[in-house]
Formats: sequence, structure tokens, C-alpha cells
Amino acid sequence: MWVEIVSVGSELLSWDKAETNSLYLSKQLKFLGLEVRYKSIVGDIESDIEATLITAAGRSPFVIVTGGLGPTEDDLTRKAVAKALKRVLVLSDALIEKIKTRFEAMGKEMPKNNERQALIPNKAIIIDNPIGTAPGFALEHNKSLVICLPGVPSEMQRMFEDGVLPLIKGRIEGPGTIEARIIRICGIAEAKIDEIIGDLYAAERGVRIGLTADEYGVDVRITSAGLSDAEAAKRVDELKEKIAARLKDNIYSFNEEAMEALVVRLLKEKGARLSVAESCTGGLIQKRITDVSGSSACFEMGVVCYSNEAKIQVLRVPSNMIKEYGSVSSQAAMAMADGIRRIAGTGYGLSITGIAGPEGGTEKKPVGLVYIALSEKGKETRCKGYNFTGSREMIRKKASQMALDIVRRAILSN
Repeated sequence: MWVEIVSVGSELLSWDKAETNSLYLSKQLKFLGLEVRYKSIVGDIESDIEATLITAAGRSPFVIVTGGLGPTEDDLTRKAVAKALKRVLVLSDALIEKIKTRFEAMGKEMPKNNERQALIPNKAIIIDNPIGTAPGFALEHNKSLVICLPGVPSEMQRMFEDGVLPLIKGRIEGPGTIEARIIRICGIAEAKIDEIIGDLYAAERGVRIGLTADEYGVDVRITSAGLSDAEAAKRVDELKEKIAARLKDNIYSFNEEAMEALVVRLLKEKGARLSVAESCTGGLIQKRITDVSGSSACFEMGVVCYSNEAKIQVLRVPSNMIKEYGSVSSQAAMAMADGIRRIAGTGYGLSITGIAGPEGGTEKKPVGLVYIALSEKGKETRCKGYNFTGSREMIRKKASQMALDIVRRAILSN
């Protein structure tokens, strides 16, 4: 079975607004073993939305619509859905009271316009919105289930998890439940992973493997459908173990744990503390670490030493070293790592320096060249150079992930 996603909103067709709801939905639906075969973005024109919905409901078992459920004149989804599926819009007094209560909880009076959000096609299933004012709804139309949700990502995601998942699971054909696992990998390319585990793709009946790559590494996704509960869990776990045996310490998570959360957890378990000195990543590593609740128990301090002068004055990197090798060099990176560990008095000192671009590269030191060093108490400071590709943002993300992975591996090796 498959799903079609329709995103409504003229702003999503502009150059400066990314459409992200479909990315979230595609990921969640994949866990259910459902393939997304069509995606559409439609502007705020009622006839266009109506035409898109007629086509979608005529060919797809599930249609998920996001956006256009607000209280203003240009929120046209409910009208278009009613026309496309030949329903009558009905004003729900119960929903009006819920919306009023939501405003009262915020200490506000409900504007008259918000009553529009209580207009629901007749015979629709109401999907509660626990964190916003726009309710969602679902409609059976011939052999299709059309689901309409607000476009605000936080509201859409909460409503999908609480209200939509049960609806979809109740309509998925075939015995048993969906089993899914995500294996997160860093330090090895997608093509190499495919080479290592490619023979497993068709090895297990009823189980599928998929790879997804981004700046933070590669996710290996295992899904199973159409099997009994026990058989699905058994098959997925067996395949997970086979993959783990081949990819070994390149795997950093079996439960979707982010790298920064894992590093914080490992540091706390070891009773160790970390300090960080960053140049090209501009504080991204420190941000990722301190985004983790409880990181104060293991993260001592961090500095962003962007200029050569800052590296010299703050971290005591020798000026003659920078003059001879440059600030983007293994020598400078190791001196930075030693310097921050010495200043902070921590067991680990991590440093990173490089050229994130798009300017600043040379033939000898191109854009994407990054050196990452780790100073560890009682051990020789080590450094490795990398050549990352992509935009400035992509290079910085890749570099921050690799730096955290170096810390992860160091902790686990002790």
C-alpha cells in the first residue's frame, strides 16, 4: 500500500520557504512499511487544491493533507476537501467550545474568525489538536482515507502521532504489525555500507533494508510487514545482528540516539569531562553538546578561537607554529586540543580547525579540509585530517559529527 502527501500553502512555493512536513511524514510512514509515491505542493487557490485532491483520492489508499486549516480567508483546505469529496461543511458547536477553551488557557478571547476552524465536512473523523486551535479530520472516500492536518510542524507531528497513526494502522492490510529498526552509522560512506551489507537486502523474506544518508552519517533502516508479531520481531532482530557484526564500531546507535546525546551519556558514565576549542565550526559542537539536558555534568567549557591571534593568546598555540604550518594544520589542531584541555583541566580536550568555504581554499589547502584533534590525559595527542564536501553548512555539520565520533570512539576504547 502507498500514501500520497499534499502540502497546501503559497508560501511553500517561494524560494525562501522550505516544505518540511512531507519529510517528517515520509519517515514515519516508512516505519509502517508504507511507500510515499506522490508528493504535491499546492498554492492557496481553492480550485487547484480541489483538483489535486480529486486526483489524489482517486488513486491513493491514503492521502495526507497538511496546511490550510487556519482561521483566515486564505485557509481554503476544508472548503476544497468538501467540494472534492462532495461533502457539506458543518459547524461543530463542540469544536467551537474547545477552541474557546484553548484561547482562554492562553488568557485571550477567541477572535470570531477562529470559528471557521470548527467547520468540518460531514461524517468526518475529528483529529484532536492538543497544542493548537485547528482540529484535523479524516474522511473515507471510496477506497481512500483522506487525512487533513494543520501545517504548523509541531501541531502536525503531535496530531500524526496521537491521532493519525491509529487510523492508518487500523487500515493496513495483511497480518501482524510493523517492526522497524534504525541503525545509525558514522565514519563510513553510504556506498561502502551498501557494498558491505548489500547481499542481505533480499536475504530475508518479509524484511526490507534501506539506506538514508545526510551530513551526520548514514541510517540503515530495517522494516518488516505482513508477519506475525513474534515473527516480525525475530526477523528484524536477526537482520540487525547480522548488520551489526559487519559494521561493528562504525555503528553508534540502534535506537535513534543522536551522536551528541550518546557522547554526553558516555562521558557521564565514565565520570569524565570534556572541553572544546573550535575554529571553522564556530561553536556548533558546543551547541550540540549543551543542547543535551544534563550536559553540565560532563562539559566543562568551550571556546571559539576563530582568528590566529585568538588561538595564540587564548590557547597558547605558538605563533611560530602557525607561521610555519598555518592555522589549518595538524600541528595547530593538536596545540589547540592541548591548550583547551590544559586551561579547563579536563580529561579530554577536543579541537577543530579547517576551511568551511566557500572562500579561503587554496590548491594545497582546499575548501573542506578540516583537522580534528583529541588531547587525552595520559595519552599522546592525536589528530586526523578530513576532506569534506558540500556547502559551508554541510561541511560544518559533517565536521562536528566526526569530531563527536572521535570522542565517542576514544571513550569506548578506554
